[in-house]
Amino acid sequence: DVLLLSDINYMPAAFALLFNMITHFLAKQTTIILSTPQRLLAKPFIEKLLPFCKLQQTIEVMENSKSVSIAIMVLKT
Repeated sequence: DVLLLSDINYMPAAFALLFNMITHFLAKQTTIILSTPQRLLAKPFIEKLLPFCKLQQTIEVMENSKSVSIAIMVLKT
């Protein structure tokens, strides 16, 4: 199974619940693909996921005439 998550880490109050949900699916051997803009406030949340990260790439996209860095991570156990 594959779970696709996009732009989920924008509300710090939800980070603990999101982490628990992600680890729940990882425990079931689900591959998770997470894409998200790189936000300073989300750095601690993303760092907690790094032990599960098997592949990571950053791409630049244009949004409202500005370049935005988007992180794409493949998470697996």
